[in-house]
Amino acid sequence: MLNEQTKSKLRAMKLSAVIDAADAMSAVPGSEKMSHEEWLGVVTDHLYEVKMATKLDNLIRNANLGEPTACLEDLCADADREIDMGLISDLATGSYIAKGHNVICLSAAGGGKTWLVSALGVAACRQYVRTLYVNYRDMLDLLAIARKDAAKHEALVKRLANVPLLIVDDYLLKDADEGDMDELFAVIDRRTVKRRSTILASQYLVGGWAERMGGYPAAESVVDRVKNRAYTIELKGDVSMRERFMDPEIRAHVDKREGGSR
Repeated sequence: MLNEQTKSKLRAMKLSAVIDAADAMSAVPGSEKMSHEEWLGVVTDHLYEVKMATKLDNLIRNANLGEPTACLEDLCADADREIDMGLISDLATGSYIAKGHNVICLSAAGGGKTWLVSALGVAACRQYVRTLYVNYRDMLDLLAIARKDAAKHEALVKRLANVPLLIVDDYLLKDADEGDMDELFAVIDRRTVKRRSTILASQYLVGGWAERMGGYPAAESVVDRVKNRAYTIELKGDVSMRERFMDPEIRAHVDKREGGSR
């Protein structure tokens, strides 16, 4: 049993988990017979679990994921979606991040791109890999605003270039000028050199990316650096994920309306 003076010192060091573990142990019959080494081992295990759980929570929160509660265990693998579950299992291990490989996720609107890339982000966070999710349109806007201040601009480019896993959602859903493409190239090129992994989610097939990027000189370079180190996941299916998992009350309402219109 810890005395109040010891507890006060532990709280000052932000080690309240040690107090919780000690109090829990004191309530277990026979704990008073434990050796100092056994007691310290149990307390250390508890503190480690608490600290790692807190670290995971912080990683997921700071990743700013589009769907922070998504996890690969809940992935909808209906046959019509034609998902390579072997590839998903491999990606779940995070080995692609260690190798500096990329992931391209493609689907029509409502196909579940944001959910899947967020689930990959959560999987990375579970392995304590620092992750950042950004929307393509927002990223270009932030870079454009930052151009007014050279120091802020360089800090933003460094942040995007250095994070171990960068997830860019809604890729190419905004027209970009040559300046945007030059900056995007700078980020992707730095990430390639540093062997950082990038996940891009887009509605558009890779073959048409350069054209959608305005045909600027940097466009082909961006595409080349991403696709030649990337796994590609194409989510198929005639029914969108929003419709697939529609709230039962809304579905009943829609079925009633559609039935009445026949």
